[in-house]
Amino acid sequence: MMELINKYKRISIQTKAAIWFSLCNLFIKGISFITVPLFTRIMSNEEYGTLSLFLAYEQIAMILATWEIQMGAYQKGIFKYKNNINIFTKSTLALINLLTIVFYFIIAIIHGWISQITGMSSIIIILLFIYMIVQPSYNCWLVRKRTVYEYKSAVIMTLIYSLANVFVPMLALLLINNTAEIKFESTLIVSSILCLVFYIPYSNYWKLKNKITMVKEYWDFLLRFEGPLVLHSLSYLVLSQADRIMIGNMVGKAEAAYYSIAYSFASIVNLLQSSINQSLLPWRYQMLEEKEYKKIRSVTNYLLFVMMVLILLFILIAPEIMKLLFTNNYYDAVWSIPPIAASVYFMFLYTIFVNIESYFEQTKYVVYVSVTCGIVNLFLNYICIRCFGYIACGYTTLFSYILFALGHYYFMSKIISKEILGVNLFDKKFIFMLSVLLVLLSVVFTIFYQWWVIRYSFILTIIFVIFLAKKHFVSLIRKSREAS
Repeated sequence: MMELINKYKRISIQTKAAIWFSLCNLFIKGISFITVPLFTRIMSNEEYGTLSLFLAYEQIAMILATWEIQMGAYQKGIFKYKNNINIFTKSTLALINLLTIVFYFIIAIIHGWISQITGMSSIIIILLFIYMIVQPSYNCWLVRKRTVYEYKSAVIMTLIYSLANVFVPMLALLLINNTAEIKFESTLIVSSILCLVFYIPYSNYWKLKNKITMVKEYWDFLLRFEGPLVLHSLSYLVLSQADRIMIGNMVGKAEAAYYSIAYSFASIVNLLQSSINQSLLPWRYQMLEEKEYKKIRSVTNYLLFVMMVLILLFILIAPEIMKLLFTNNYYDAVWSIPPIAASVYFMFLYTIFVNIESYFEQTKYVVYVSVTCGIVNLFLNYICIRCFGYIACGYTTLFSYILFALGHYYFMSKIISKEILGVNLFDKKFIFMLSVLLVLLSVVFTIFYQWWVIRYSFILTIIFVIFLAKKHFVSLIRKSREAS
C-alpha cells in the first residue's frame, strides 16, 4: 500500500487530474446507471419515454440559447486570454445570458406552438430559462479547474451536483407524483440552485462598462469561434437525440423509452471516453504549443486500443446486465447496444480530430461534416425506423459516427498540412485497422448474443491475449505516462 501511495505521489499533476476526473465520472455514471432501473420501475414506460423526449428537447434548447460557448470557445479563450481570465469569464457569461434572453423572448412569442410540439408546460419552460441563465457559470468554473489541474474542488463539486440531480428528483417522484414532469422540474430546480453559487460572483455585469474595448474583443472572438460550431452541435444532437424523438413520434413513447435505456446503457463507455477527452484536452493543447507531436501520436494509439477493448468487453456482457437490471419489457433494446457502444469509439476518435481543428481556430470545417452527417442520419432514421423498427437506429447512429470521424480526419489533415508541415500527427494505418476490427467484432459478437458460452469464451480469449502481450501493453502505458 505504501509503495502505491509513493508511486501516486511521484506522478505528474496532469496524470493525477486525469485519474481523479475519470474516477469521479465513472462513479457518477455508476450511481446514475444504478438508479435508472429504479426510475423505470417508479415510472411507467410511457412516462419514462416522455422524460427521454424532455431531455432531448432540453439539449436542443441549450445549444440554441447558449451556443454552448461555455464548452467550446471558452476552453480555447482561457488559453488565449490567460492574463485576464476573470474579465474574460465575466464577459463570456454576459454574452451567454444575452443570447439566452433573446432566445427565450422568441420562445415566449411562439409559446403555444412550442408547448404543443414538445409537450412541455409553461412551468417547465420558465424553469428551463432560469436553468440556462445560471448553468453556464458552473461549466466555466469546471473548465477553469480542469485547465489548471485543480482536481480536488472540481471533483467534490461534481459529485455533489450529480448526486443531488439523482436523489432529489427520486424523492420528488416518491413523495409527489411519478410523472415525467415532476422528475424534470425537480432536476431543473436543484441544478439551478447549485449553479447560483457559481453565477452570483460573476453576475455584476455593470462593472464591465469600464472594459468595453476588452469586452468587444472577447465577444468578437467568442462569436467567431463558436458561431460555426452551433450547427455542429445541432448536428451532433441529431445523432444523439433525434432518433428517440423520431421513435417517439413514429412508433410510440414506450419504444422511445426502450431505445433510451439502450442508449443510456451504452453511455457507460461513452462517459469514459468523454471524461478522458476532457481531461486530456488541456494536455493536447499544451503538446501542440510545445510541438511535442510524437507524444500525441503514441498516447492516441494507446487510448484508442484501450477504448476498443473496453467496448468489446462491454458488448459481450451487455445481455446479462440488461437482464439483471431491467424488466423483461426493456430487454429487446439489448440488440441496439452493440452498434451504439461501437459508436462511442468513433465519438472518441472524431473528438480528437475536432480538438486539433479547434486549436487552430478552423471551426468552419466542423460545420461541413456535422451538417452533412446530421442530414444523412435523419434520412436513414426515417427510412430504417419504418422498415426495421426502432432497433435499426443503433446502426444508423454507428454509420453516421463513422462518417463523422472520416470527415473530420480529412479536414484535420488538411489543416495540419498547412499549419504543421511534414508532420504525421496520427497513425492512420493503425487507426484504420483498429476501426475495422472493432466494427467486425461488434457484428460477430451480436450474432452470438443468444449463446452465452460462446460470448464468455470470447471474453476469456481477449483476457488471455492481453496477458500474453502484457509486456507490450506495459510499455505503452509507460509511454503514455511519460507523455502526460
